[in-house]
Amino acid sequence: VFLDEAGNPPVSPEQASPARLRQPDLAQTLETIAAEGPRAFYEGALAAVMVAHLADSGAPVVAADFAAYEARVVEPLAVRYAGHEVVTVGGGTGGTTLAQSLLLMDALGVGALGHNTPEALHRLAQAFRKAFADRFAWLADPEFVEVPLTVLTDAAYAAERAAGFQADRLGPVAAGSPDRVGVGHGLGGSMPGYAAAAANGGQMADGSTTHLSVIDKDGLAVSLTQTLLSGWGSRVTVPGTGILLNNGMMWFDPEPGRPNSVAGGKTPLSNMAPALLLRDGNVIASIGSSGGRRIMNCHAQLVANLLDHGLGAGEALAAPRIDASTPELLASVRLPEATRRALAALGHRVAPRDERLFTGDFASPCAVLRAGDGTLTGAADPFYFPASAVGMV
Repeated sequence: VFLDEAGNPPVSPEQASPARLRQPDLAQTLETIAAEGPRAFYEGALAAVMVAHLADSGAPVVAADFAAYEARVVEPLAVRYAGHEVVTVGGGTGGTTLAQSLLLMDALGVGALGHNTPEALHRLAQAFRKAFADRFAWLADPEFVEVPLTVLTDAAYAAERAAGFQADRLGPVAAGSPDRVGVGHGLGGSMPGYAAAAANGGQMADGSTTHLSVIDKDGLAVSLTQTLLSGWGSRVTVPGTGILLNNGMMWFDPEPGRPNSVAGGKTPLSNMAPALLLRDGNVIASIGSSGGRRIMNCHAQLVANLLDHGLGAGEALAAPRIDASTPELLASVRLPEATRRALAALGHRVAPRDERLFTGDFASPCAVLRAGDGTLTGAADPFYFPASAVGMV
């Protein structure tokens, strides 16, 4: 489906520009959905073909599973940061972790410490680690598990989590106890031991994730992320349809009895965190990225770059970043060596990484900004050649 007759991908010898990739099966699939509506994918002939192929492959999926699927339309999650509203997705997504990270950054006073200074980065890393500890301890599909979303995304809880911050060293990081905070609603009891699974959660860098940010002349905005998870998803294409199947099952926690454990009909905890930035109710930016668990740290730093430091779209995306979603603190080699040494002296296990090699160590973002006069500016990751920004009149 994706290779030429010689078994090679359709690119030029110089790898500079792609050749035309014809996908007639996928074109017919899209024509069918356009003519019959989205339910054709879940209940029509397309569903029958996919169910048959999955059955032939040994998967325990039946037609009723496809027919029962419904996309969820939910209220967005909004938090305040630097006098603006950041709107993202909630529930068992990266949006909840992004929102909590921003509240922790605000509680730790990150914005007042300068751009990418050791002091600011130290606090950023601590904010990210605390948000991730709570992520793996508490987040899951809210249709199956009671999740303390109101508390996790409340400024009072962030202030409590930030209270133990140590400016002169890297302190211990553990999940908080939102079930014991008098904000909104919480859980009836804690879930001990789940924070230990943090190191096992999530994909390092989604290989088949695409993000699209759009703002039109009237200020209508979209921030859209979709993914197959790993590169080429499950690497299975349903014959005759052009449809690649995802491998999103790996987003679940394999251990039973935990919030994100596997269950029929359950949606796994995902990394995606598309976001819009609003000033006085008007959209000023649409941001998003691919990059697995790196997405959330990336977006928090983009928000800080735009709102705390006044960077433009291109500058905000190109600025060197850190990532604290794993035990090591990944730090761009473009950060000054003195900054990286200062972080190491504070106790961080600093691991220099060169995002220009696109090794998947950092997310790959894009953004569209809208100025007060309606001028639109777009930018894409300068270190990832498939990323692009386009203006249309």
